[in-house]
Amino acid sequence: MAVPSIIRRALETIGIEDDPTEIESLSGGCIHDVRRVRLGDDHSIVCKCSFDPEGANQLHSERSGLEFLASLGVSGLMIPEVLGLHVESMGVVLLMGWLEPGRACDGGWVDLGRGLAAMHSVDVGQRYGFHVDNHIGSTPQINDWKDDWVVFNKECRFRPQLELARKTGLLGSDENMLLDQVIDRLGDWIPARPKASPLHGDLWSGNIMHLADGGVAVIDPACSIGDAWADVAMMSLFGGVPRDCFDAYAAARGSDLHDMQPRLMVYQLYQVLNHVNLFGSGYLQQLTSLASRLLTF
Repeated sequence: MAVPSIIRRALETIGIEDDPTEIESLSGGCIHDVRRVRLGDDHSIVCKCSFDPEGANQLHSERSGLEFLASLGVSGLMIPEVLGLHVESMGVVLLMGWLEPGRACDGGWVDLGRGLAAMHSVDVGQRYGFHVDNHIGSTPQINDWKDDWVVFNKECRFRPQLELARKTGLLGSDENMLLDQVIDRLGDWIPARPKASPLHGDLWSGNIMHLADGGVAVIDPACSIGDAWADVAMMSLFGGVPRDCFDAYAAARGSDLHDMQPRLMVYQLYQVLNHVNLFGSGYLQQLTSLASRLLTF
């Protein structure tokens, strides 16, 4: 089935009956087929399309994450508006409002740091998890509610990823032993009862979007409720986010990033383990290096 055909049917479900003037493929669609749909009067929307059951599940969980982040009402942090989710036997289309991209600037990074701190300060109760399971990349992510953050990380984060890596034969005996040691000692580095904060969950630089009007948006979430420093850890893992952003965040929260190093490394280790599962053994050296360093604290 041609992608424009399902997109046209998806548009009809949100009340758009006129044919698009243009349907343009967008970069960043490594998991889904992502299109910009141009309509009359210089109006555009984004359509993410999937044609297999697992991809459809990912779009359902992405919609839940976007709606959750938008519901927080954080000033200065833009979230793509969910316009609809079209489901049919041949595929699923997530329809979102178009945000006009712009160039990154120092002020935008500072605004992101402050906006993220404001998001993490929203009161969401004091349990850890989320109302639905979702995905981190294409990896399923369990979000069962827990009262203990260490237990949540052991049972809902590390052990499922470790089981997946073992099942596919990606880990040798040395890596297995090292990760078992880390999981057994998680309580040495992360608190059992940190303040519960809404998390984006996959906040690397590619999911941060600077806008033409000077604002900043976050996209492609893998939301949960947990320790705010998990988002900061992901932002600092693969680079691309300047110091100004972290300084603005730390100043807004009254915290010192340096004092959080072992805690950040735990959350980074989870993300790197997921990258091993997603992309293979090329991330094993980074995984073992992080785990070994953590065990020295």
